[in-house]
Amino acid sequence: MALACQRDSYLRELSTTVKSCTKHEKEDAWDCILADTVLFPEGGGQPCDHGHFKLGDCADEEEEDQAAARSIPVTSVTRRGTDAVHRVATELPPGSRVHVSVDWRRRHDHMQQHSGQHLITAVATRLFGWDTLSWALGADISNLELGVKEAMPAQVAELEGAVNEAIRAQHSVRVHFLDRTQLDVDPSVRSRGLPDDVTGTVRIVEIATLDKNLCCGTHVSNLADVQAVKLLHAETVRGGASTRLYFVAGQRVLDLAGRMYAREKALAKALKCGGDDLPVAAERVVKGQKEEASARKRVMKELAAFEGERLAAEARASGAQCVAFHRDDADADFLGGVWRRLEPVGDVVAVLSCGSKKGDGNVLVAGRDARTVERVGHAVAAAVEGKGGGKGGKYQIKATAMSGLKKLDLHRLLIEAVAAVRAAES
Repeated sequence: MALACQRDSYLRELSTTVKSCTKHEKEDAWDCILADTVLFPEGGGQPCDHGHFKLGDCADEEEEDQAAARSIPVTSVTRRGTDAVHRVATELPPGSRVHVSVDWRRRHDHMQQHSGQHLITAVATRLFGWDTLSWALGADISNLELGVKEAMPAQVAELEGAVNEAIRAQHSVRVHFLDRTQLDVDPSVRSRGLPDDVTGTVRIVEIATLDKNLCCGTHVSNLADVQAVKLLHAETVRGGASTRLYFVAGQRVLDLAGRMYAREKALAKALKCGGDDLPVAAERVVKGQKEEASARKRVMKELAAFEGERLAAEARASGAQCVAFHRDDADADFLGGVWRRLEPVGDVVAVLSCGSKKGDGNVLVAGRDARTVERVGHAVAAAVEGKGGGKGGKYQIKATAMSGLKKLDLHRLLIEAVAAVRAAES
Protein backbone atom coordinates (compact mmCIF):
# COMPACT_ATOMS: atom_id res chain seq x y z
CA MET A 1 0.00 0.00 0.00
CA ALA A 2 1.34 3.45 -0.93
CA LEU A 3 1.73 6.01 1.83
CA ALA A 4 -0.03 9.37 1.71
CA CYS A 5 3.29 11.08 0.92
CA GLN A 6 3.66 8.79 -2.10
CA ARG A 7 0.10 9.31 -3.32
CA ASP A 8 0.40 13.10 -3.03
CA SER A 9 3.88 14.55 -2.52
CA TYR A 10 2.41 18.02 -1.92
CA LEU A 11 0.36 16.88 1.09
CA ARG A 12 1.93 18.56 4.11
CA GLU A 13 -0.10 17.16 7.03
CA LEU A 14 -2.77 14.68 8.01
CA SER A 15 -4.41 13.16 11.07
CA THR A 16 -4.06 9.44 11.56
CA THR A 17 -3.95 6.63 14.14
CA VAL A 18 -1.05 4.95 15.91
CA LYS A 19 -0.93 1.26 14.93
CA SER A 20 1.99 0.26 17.14
CA CYS A 21 4.74 1.80 19.27
CA THR A 22 7.66 -0.33 20.46
CA LYS A 23 10.81 0.48 22.43
CA HIS A 24 13.91 0.68 20.27
CA GLU A 25 16.46 -2.04 21.06
CA LYS A 26 19.53 0.20 21.25
CA GLU A 27 18.42 3.83 21.49
CA ASP A 28 16.36 5.58 24.14
CA ALA A 29 13.54 6.02 21.64
CA TRP A 30 10.32 4.51 20.34
CA ASP A 31 9.47 3.15 16.89
CA CYS A 32 5.95 4.15 15.88
CA ILE A 33 3.95 2.83 12.94
CA LEU A 34 0.92 4.83 11.88
CA ALA A 35 -2.11 3.93 9.82
CA ASP A 36 -0.79 6.42 7.23
CA THR A 37 1.79 9.19 7.07
CA VAL A 38 2.98 12.23 5.15
CA LEU A 39 6.59 11.52 6.21
CA PHE A 40 8.61 9.72 3.56
CA PRO A 41 10.81 6.85 4.81
CA GLU A 42 14.39 6.75 3.51
CA GLY A 43 14.68 4.80 0.27
CA GLY A 44 15.57 4.90 -3.41
CA GLY A 45 18.54 7.18 -2.80
CA GLN A 46 16.36 9.77 -1.04
CA PRO A 47 16.79 10.64 2.66
CA CYS A 48 13.79 10.51 4.96
CA ASP A 49 11.52 13.42 5.72
CA HIS A 50 11.60 15.29 9.01
CA GLY A 51 8.47 16.46 10.74
CA HIS A 52 6.37 16.52 13.91
CA PHE A 53 3.63 14.59 15.67
CA LYS A 54 0.97 16.42 17.64
CA LEU A 55 -1.40 14.47 19.82
CA GLY A 56 -5.00 14.61 18.66
CA ASP A 57 -6.53 15.62 15.34
CA CYS A 58 -5.83 19.39 15.63
CA ALA A 59 -9.04 20.10 13.79
CA ASP A 60 -9.14 23.79 14.72
CA GLU A 61 -6.73 26.55 15.71
CA GLU A 62 -7.49 26.27 19.42
CA GLU A 63 -6.71 22.57 19.47
CA GLU A 64 -3.59 23.19 17.40
CA ASP A 65 -2.34 25.80 19.90
CA GLN A 66 -2.94 23.38 22.76
CA ALA A 67 -1.14 20.61 20.91
CA ALA A 68 1.89 22.77 20.07
CA ALA A 69 3.26 22.20 23.57
CA ARG A 70 2.99 18.45 22.98
CA SER A 71 4.77 18.54 19.60
CA ILE A 72 7.02 15.51 19.11
CA PRO A 73 9.86 15.85 16.57
CA VAL A 74 10.49 13.07 14.04
CA THR A 75 13.95 13.01 12.45
CA SER A 76 14.19 9.36 11.40
CA VAL A 77 11.72 7.46 9.22
CA THR A 78 12.57 4.04 7.79
CA ARG A 79 10.66 1.47 5.75
CA ARG A 80 9.58 -1.89 7.12
CA GLY A 81 7.67 -3.74 4.43
CA THR A 82 4.77 -1.46 3.49
CA ASP A 83 4.97 0.47 6.77
CA ALA A 84 6.92 3.60 7.69
CA VAL A 85 8.64 3.41 11.08
CA HIS A 86 8.88 6.80 12.83
CA ARG A 87 11.50 7.11 15.58
CA VAL A 88 10.38 9.42 18.38
CA ALA A 89 11.44 10.14 21.96
CA THR A 90 7.96 9.58 23.43
CA GLU A 91 5.83 6.45 23.69
CA LEU A 92 2.46 6.80 21.95
CA PRO A 93 -0.38 4.42 22.89
CA PRO A 94 -1.67 2.29 20.00
CA GLY A 95 -5.05 3.57 18.88
CA SER A 96 -4.32 7.18 19.84
CA ARG A 97 -4.82 9.94 17.28
CA VAL A 98 -1.90 12.03 16.05
CA HIS A 99 -1.58 14.91 13.63
CA VAL A 100 1.49 14.50 11.41
CA SER A 101 3.15 17.45 9.67
CA VAL A 102 6.18 17.48 7.40
CA ASP A 103 9.16 19.86 7.29
CA TRP A 104 8.03 21.31 3.96
CA ARG A 105 11.27 23.11 3.12
CA ARG A 106 13.21 19.83 3.37
CA ARG A 107 10.49 17.85 1.57
CA HIS A 108 10.20 20.26 -1.35
CA ASP A 109 13.98 20.37 -1.70
CA HIS A 110 14.08 16.57 -1.91
CA MET A 111 11.28 16.61 -4.49
CA GLN A 112 13.24 19.03 -6.66
CA GLN A 113 16.48 17.03 -6.41
CA HIS A 114 14.80 13.66 -7.03
CA SER A 115 12.74 14.82 -10.01
CA GLY A 116 15.86 16.58 -11.30
CA GLN A 117 17.75 13.30 -11.11
CA HIS A 118 15.03 11.45 -13.04
CA LEU A 119 15.17 14.13 -15.72
CA ILE A 120 18.97 14.06 -16.00
CA THR A 121 18.88 10.27 -16.24
CA ALA A 122 16.20 10.30 -18.96
CA VAL A 123 17.91 12.95 -21.07
CA ALA A 124 21.38 11.38 -20.65
CA THR A 125 19.99 8.08 -21.92
CA ARG A 126 18.26 9.71 -24.89
CA LEU A 127 21.21 11.87 -25.91
CA PHE A 128 24.18 9.59 -25.27
CA GLY A 129 22.84 6.18 -24.24
CA TRP A 130 24.28 6.59 -20.73
CA ASP A 131 22.70 4.41 -18.07
CA THR A 132 22.37 5.64 -14.49
CA LEU A 133 23.93 3.08 -12.14
CA SER A 134 23.12 4.81 -8.84
CA TRP A 135 22.47 8.20 -7.32
CA ALA A 136 22.74 9.96 -3.96
CA LEU A 137 20.80 12.96 -2.68
CA GLY A 138 23.34 14.94 -0.65
CA ALA A 139 22.76 17.62 1.96
CA ASP A 140 24.10 20.33 -0.40
CA ILE A 141 25.07 18.65 -3.68
CA SER A 142 23.69 15.47 -5.22
CA ASN A 143 25.31 13.12 -7.72
CA LEU A 144 24.52 10.25 -10.04
CA GLU A 145 26.85 7.60 -11.36
CA LEU A 146 26.72 7.06 -15.11
CA GLY A 147 27.80 3.97 -16.99
CA VAL A 148 30.32 5.79 -19.16
CA LYS A 149 34.08 5.98 -18.76
CA GLU A 150 34.28 9.73 -19.32
CA ALA A 151 31.79 12.54 -19.85
CA MET A 152 33.41 15.24 -21.95
CA PRO A 153 32.78 18.91 -21.01
CA ALA A 154 30.91 19.51 -24.27
CA GLN A 155 28.63 16.56 -23.54
CA VAL A 156 27.93 17.78 -20.01
CA ALA A 157 27.07 21.22 -21.40
CA GLU A 158 24.74 19.72 -24.01
CA LEU A 159 23.08 17.56 -21.34
CA GLU A 160 22.53 20.56 -19.06
CA GLY A 161 21.00 22.57 -21.87
CA ALA A 162 18.59 19.78 -22.85
CA VAL A 163 17.58 19.20 -19.21
CA ASN A 164 16.71 22.85 -18.65
CA GLU A 165 14.90 23.01 -21.98
CA ALA A 166 12.67 20.18 -20.74
CA ILE A 167 12.00 22.14 -17.54
CA ARG A 168 10.94 25.18 -19.58
CA ALA A 169 8.64 22.92 -21.59
CA GLN A 170 6.75 22.26 -18.33
CA HIS A 171 6.27 18.53 -18.84
CA SER A 172 3.86 17.00 -16.34
CA VAL A 173 5.08 14.46 -13.78
CA ARG A 174 2.51 11.96 -12.59
CA VAL A 175 2.42 8.96 -10.32
CA HIS A 176 0.47 5.81 -11.13
CA PHE A 177 0.45 2.26 -9.89
CA LEU A 178 0.83 -1.06 -11.63
CA ASP A 179 0.60 -4.66 -10.49
CA ARG A 180 4.10 -6.10 -10.19
CA THR A 181 3.16 -8.99 -12.49
CA GLN A 182 2.41 -6.51 -15.30
CA LEU A 183 5.84 -4.90 -15.37
CA ASP A 184 6.99 -7.02 -18.29
CA VAL A 185 4.06 -5.72 -20.34
CA ASP A 186 5.55 -2.21 -20.52
CA PRO A 187 9.28 -2.41 -21.42
CA SER A 188 9.54 1.41 -21.38
CA VAL A 189 9.51 1.40 -17.57
CA ARG A 190 13.03 1.81 -16.22
CA SER A 191 14.02 -0.19 -13.16
CA ARG A 192 17.17 -1.24 -11.31
CA GLY A 193 15.23 -3.97 -9.54
CA LEU A 194 12.86 -4.14 -6.58
CA PRO A 195 13.50 -5.09 -2.95
CA ASP A 196 12.50 -8.66 -2.16
CA ASP A 197 9.81 -7.54 0.29
CA VAL A 198 7.95 -5.44 -2.28
CA THR A 199 4.83 -7.27 -3.43
CA GLY A 200 1.53 -6.39 -5.08
CA THR A 201 1.35 -2.99 -6.78
CA VAL A 202 4.42 -0.96 -7.68
CA ARG A 203 4.73 2.79 -8.10
CA ILE A 204 5.72 4.41 -11.38
CA VAL A 205 6.81 8.02 -11.77
CA GLU A 206 6.30 9.26 -15.31
CA ILE A 207 7.65 12.43 -16.91
CA ALA A 208 5.40 13.02 -19.90
CA THR A 209 7.03 11.97 -23.21
CA LEU A 210 10.42 11.51 -21.51
CA ASP A 211 10.57 8.82 -18.86
CA LYS A 212 8.83 6.09 -16.87
CA ASN A 213 10.61 4.82 -13.81
CA LEU A 214 9.87 2.59 -10.83
CA CYS A 215 10.35 4.85 -7.81
CA CYS A 216 9.22 5.16 -4.21
CA GLY A 217 10.31 8.78 -3.70
CA THR A 218 8.49 12.10 -3.59
CA HIS A 219 8.36 14.20 -6.77
CA VAL A 220 7.08 17.45 -8.24
CA SER A 221 3.89 17.34 -10.31
CA ASN A 222 5.38 19.39 -13.16
CA LEU A 223 8.96 19.94 -14.27
CA ALA A 224 8.37 23.69 -13.92
CA ASP A 225 8.53 23.13 -10.15
CA VAL A 226 12.12 21.87 -10.50
CA GLN A 227 12.93 25.45 -11.62
CA ALA A 228 16.43 24.73 -12.95
CA VAL A 229 19.26 22.20 -12.90
CA LYS A 230 22.95 23.03 -12.81
CA LEU A 231 25.47 20.30 -13.64
CA LEU A 232 28.55 21.14 -11.60
CA HIS A 233 31.27 18.76 -12.70
CA ALA A 234 31.97 15.17 -13.72
CA GLU A 235 34.74 12.89 -12.54
CA THR A 236 35.85 9.42 -13.48
CA VAL A 237 35.40 6.84 -10.70
CA ARG A 238 35.89 3.13 -10.03
CA GLY A 239 39.17 2.99 -11.88
CA GLY A 240 37.73 4.54 -15.02
CA ALA A 241 34.71 2.26 -15.22
CA SER A 242 32.10 4.98 -14.71
CA THR A 243 31.53 8.71 -14.26
CA ARG A 244 30.08 10.56 -11.27
CA LEU A 245 28.12 13.68 -12.22
CA TYR A 246 27.40 16.29 -9.54
CA PHE A 247 24.38 18.57 -9.72
CA VAL A 248 21.99 20.88 -7.90
CA ALA A 249 18.35 21.55 -8.72
CA GLY A 250 15.61 23.97 -7.73
CA GLN A 251 16.22 26.34 -4.83
CA ARG A 252 19.71 24.90 -4.42
CA VAL A 253 20.72 26.52 -7.71
CA LEU A 254 19.78 29.95 -6.34
CA ASP A 255 21.34 29.24 -2.94
CA LEU A 256 24.60 28.08 -4.53
CA ALA A 257 24.70 31.09 -6.86
CA GLY A 258 24.18 33.40 -3.89
CA ARG A 259 26.96 31.79 -1.88
CA MET A 260 29.33 31.82 -4.84
CA TYR A 261 28.63 35.49 -5.57
CA ALA A 262 29.20 36.46 -1.93
CA ARG A 263 32.41 34.44 -1.93
CA GLU A 264 33.55 36.09 -5.17
CA LYS A 265 32.91 39.56 -3.75
CA ALA A 266 34.87 38.74 -0.59
CA LEU A 267 37.81 37.34 -2.58
CA ALA A 268 37.78 40.24 -5.01
CA LYS A 269 37.92 42.66 -2.09
CA ALA A 270 40.74 40.75 -0.41
CA LEU A 271 42.77 40.43 -3.62
CA LYS A 272 41.89 43.95 -4.80
CA CYS A 273 40.71 42.94 -8.26
CA GLY A 274 37.57 42.36 -10.30
CA GLY A 275 35.73 39.05 -10.34
CA ASP A 276 37.04 38.11 -13.79
CA ASP A 277 40.62 38.67 -12.63
CA LEU A 278 40.36 36.39 -9.58
CA PRO A 279 42.11 33.33 -11.13
CA VAL A 280 45.15 35.39 -12.15
CA ALA A 281 45.24 37.20 -8.81
CA ALA A 282 44.98 33.92 -6.90
CA GLU A 283 47.83 32.39 -8.95
CA ARG A 284 49.93 35.46 -8.19
CA VAL A 285 49.30 35.08 -4.44
CA VAL A 286 50.09 31.35 -4.50
CA LYS A 287 53.29 31.98 -6.47
CA GLY A 288 54.32 34.66 -3.97
CA GLN A 289 53.66 32.35 -1.05
CA LYS A 290 55.77 29.60 -2.63
CA GLU A 291 58.62 32.01 -3.25
CA GLU A 292 58.36 33.33 0.30
CA ALA A 293 58.36 29.81 1.72
CA SER A 294 61.40 28.90 -0.37
CA ALA A 295 63.24 32.01 0.79
CA ARG A 296 62.35 31.35 4.42
CA LYS A 297 63.58 27.78 4.08
CA ARG A 298 66.95 29.04 2.83
CA VAL A 299 67.22 31.59 5.63
CA MET A 300 66.28 29.03 8.30
CA LYS A 301 68.85 26.60 6.92
CA GLU A 302 71.54 29.26 7.16
CA LEU A 303 70.34 30.26 10.64
CA ALA A 304 70.47 26.62 11.82
CA ALA A 305 74.07 26.38 10.62
CA PHE A 306 74.89 29.66 12.37
CA GLU A 307 73.31 28.55 15.67
CA GLY A 308 75.07 25.19 15.42
CA GLU A 309 78.46 26.85 14.89
CA ARG A 310 77.81 29.21 17.81
CA LEU A 311 76.86 26.37 20.16
CA ALA A 312 79.84 24.31 18.99
CA ALA A 313 82.23 27.18 19.68
CA GLU A 314 80.77 27.72 23.15
CA ALA A 315 81.00 23.99 23.93
CA ARG A 316 84.65 23.84 22.85
CA ALA A 317 85.51 26.92 24.87
CA SER A 318 83.76 25.78 28.04
CA GLY A 319 84.32 22.04 27.72
CA ALA A 320 80.58 21.51 28.32
CA GLN A 321 79.32 17.99 27.79
CA CYS A 322 75.64 18.96 27.58
CA VAL A 323 74.19 21.67 25.31
CA ALA A 324 70.57 22.91 25.34
CA PHE A 325 68.87 25.04 22.68
CA HIS A 326 65.28 26.16 21.99
CA ARG A 327 63.63 28.20 19.24
CA ASP A 328 59.86 28.74 19.09
CA ASP A 329 59.50 29.07 15.30
CA ALA A 330 61.86 26.25 14.30
CA ASP A 331 60.98 22.72 13.18
CA ALA A 332 62.54 19.26 13.21
CA ASP A 333 64.65 20.01 10.11
CA PHE A 334 66.04 23.10 11.80
CA LEU A 335 67.07 21.06 14.84
CA GLY A 336 68.79 18.55 12.56
CA GLY A 337 70.73 21.38 10.93
CA VAL A 338 71.89 22.66 14.32
CA TRP A 339 73.08 19.19 15.33
CA ARG A 340 75.08 18.68 12.12
CA ARG A 341 77.30 21.62 13.16
CA LEU A 342 77.50 20.43 16.78
CA GLU A 343 78.27 16.79 16.03
CA PRO A 344 82.03 17.21 15.37
CA VAL A 345 82.62 18.75 18.83
CA GLY A 346 83.12 15.41 20.55
CA ASP A 347 81.30 13.73 23.42
CA VAL A 348 78.74 16.49 23.79
CA VAL A 349 75.07 15.53 24.17
CA ALA A 350 72.63 18.07 22.74
CA VAL A 351 69.00 18.61 23.79
CA LEU A 352 67.51 20.72 21.00
CA SER A 353 63.85 21.80 21.03
CA CYS A 354 61.31 23.87 19.15
CA GLY A 355 57.65 24.84 19.41
CA SER A 356 55.59 26.33 22.19
CA LYS A 357 57.41 26.51 25.49
CA LYS A 358 54.25 25.41 27.29
CA GLY A 359 52.38 23.27 24.75
CA ASP A 360 53.33 20.99 21.88
CA GLY A 361 56.74 20.81 20.32
CA ASN A 362 59.64 18.68 19.10
CA VAL A 363 62.79 17.65 20.95
CA LEU A 364 65.95 16.15 19.49
CA VAL A 365 68.42 14.48 21.84
CA ALA A 366 71.65 13.71 19.99
CA GLY A 367 75.19 12.58 20.74
CA ARG A 368 77.91 10.18 19.71
CA ASP A 369 77.12 7.48 22.29
CA ALA A 370 73.78 5.96 21.27
CA ARG A 371 73.21 4.28 24.66
CA THR A 372 73.71 7.53 26.58
CA VAL A 373 71.44 9.39 24.15
CA GLU A 374 68.74 6.75 24.54
CA ARG A 375 68.77 7.03 28.35
CA VAL A 376 68.66 10.82 28.24
CA GLY A 377 65.95 10.65 25.57
CA HIS A 378 63.72 8.41 27.70
CA ALA A 379 63.99 10.83 30.62
CA VAL A 380 63.29 13.89 28.46
CA ALA A 381 60.29 12.18 26.80
CA ALA A 382 58.77 11.46 30.21
CA ALA A 383 59.32 15.06 31.33
CA VAL A 384 57.62 16.58 28.27
CA GLU A 385 54.85 13.95 28.21
CA GLY A 386 55.82 12.86 24.74
CA LYS A 387 56.59 9.84 22.64
CA GLY A 388 59.92 9.26 21.02
CA GLY A 389 62.45 6.91 19.59
CA GLY A 390 65.45 6.73 17.38
CA LYS A 391 68.77 5.10 16.62
CA GLY A 392 72.33 5.96 15.71
CA GLY A 393 72.74 8.57 18.42
CA LYS A 394 69.54 10.49 17.65
CA TYR A 395 66.37 10.36 19.75
CA GLN A 396 63.41 12.37 18.44
CA ILE A 397 60.46 13.25 20.65
CA LYS A 398 56.96 14.57 19.87
CA ALA A 399 56.15 16.52 23.03
CA THR A 400 52.79 17.63 24.45
CA ALA A 401 54.08 19.56 27.50
CA MET A 402 57.24 21.44 26.61
CA SER A 403 57.23 23.20 29.98
CA GLY A 404 58.61 19.96 31.42
CA LEU A 405 62.03 20.83 29.99
CA LYS A 406 62.44 23.59 32.57
CA LYS A 407 62.18 21.05 35.39
CA LEU A 408 65.08 18.96 34.10
CA ASP A 409 68.65 19.27 35.36
CA LEU A 410 70.25 18.23 32.07
CA HIS A 411 73.81 18.18 33.45
CA ARG A 412 72.82 15.84 36.26
CA LEU A 413 70.73 13.76 33.88
CA LEU A 414 73.74 13.30 31.60
CA ILE A 415 76.02 12.29 34.48
CA GLU A 416 73.50 9.69 35.62
CA ALA A 417 73.07 8.35 32.07
CA VAL A 418 76.82 8.02 31.53
CA ALA A 419 77.21 6.29 34.89
CA ALA A 420 74.40 3.87 34.06
CA VAL A 421 75.98 3.00 30.69
CA ARG A 422 79.39 2.38 32.29
CA ALA A 423 77.81 0.25 35.02
CA ALA A 424 76.09 -1.85 32.38
CA GLU A 425 79.45 -2.39 30.61
CA SER A 426 81.26 -3.58 33.71
